[in-house]
Amino acid sequence: MTTNDGPAPVPAGLEGHEIVPATDFLRVTEQAALASARWVGQGDRHAADGAAVDAMRKEFSAMPITGEVIIGEGEND
Repeated sequence: MTTNDGPAPVPAGLEGHEIVPATDFLRVTEQAALASARWVGQGDRHAADGAAVDAMRKEFSAMPITGEVIIGEGEND
């Protein structure tokens, strides 16, 4: 197994932008799942959803990105 000691190469046209590893996005999902898991069996799906969203927002705010994340459940939202 080899390791990469430096950052990933920046694709052409994206010079000056920092590359965010996929593991950062994985962490967003992981923290949302862990936060909502505390509500399993409690009968409060809105609290579980709120905990997941709060966790996602916290993780996204720590990432060096800007943009808009749209989270939704289709017609339920």
